[in-house]
Amino acid sequence: MRAAALGWTHRLACDTFVYHEGSVSFGETAGKLIQRATIALLDRHPGYTAAVQRHVGRGDVQPCRFAITAALFARSGLPVILMVTHGQGGGVQRHIDTITQRLHNRAHVVLLGASARGGVLSVPSIQDHPELIVPKDRLDDLLPVLRAMNVSRAHIQHIAEVQLDIRTLIRRLGVKFDVTVHDYHAICPQTNMLPWPYGLYCGEPDIGGCNACISRRPSYKATDIVTWRAGWAWLFDEADRILCPSQPAK
Repeated sequence: MRAAALGWTHRLACDTFVYHEGSVSFGETAGKLIQRATIALLDRHPGYTAAVQRHVGRGDVQPCRFAITAALFARSGLPVILMVTHGQGGGVQRHIDTITQRLHNRAHVVLLGASARGGVLSVPSIQDHPELIVPKDRLDDLLPVLRAMNVSRAHIQHIAEVQLDIRTLIRRLGVKFDVTVHDYHAICPQTNMLPWPYGLYCGEPDIGGCNACISRRPSYKATDIVTWRAGWAWLFDEADRILCPSQPAK
């Protein structure tokens, strides 16, 4: 803090690892000493806590942590699977959690979800691992990270509201992908074939009936049913495997 007050700046040495075994210098008295030291520190430098929070909030070190994780994944010799999801929780997230647990020690899972800016990359199997926010127009920044992780396959769980171009991403990665059909989103912008949130099953009408439904209740920026379904067709045309957890979904 004194150095910063004199105009010096702090730098992260992200190519250096220093092991710190905490609280060994003072033994059982460490707790009381830390408490006294913290009081003295904040008394001398009231802005210390706010400075730390600003540093954490900026996330300067997060890309470097992802680089370390990528290197560890690549060296592990295990397959690395990129899961793509809408990030809205529910049954899709529960399914991903189950797969991640079952693949423990057999494969690594990297999760790409939706965010307000584009996408968010995370590592669900590592507790407190940082997230990496990827703006929708920065696909070129995401690709090197996934390649460094040695992603060998993708699994699309749900891409509603995912603003990144997932089709281009998978093609440029050059990997095969699977699709799990969790609901009717690919053929119905209402997702559940209900004309109204608490209505009854629509009966899957003809094109005119679907377009009338969309005009009454616009959803996910759909304009007409033919264009909507054509936009999702690539998932089924290009997938290596299509997984349906129920007969109605199939």
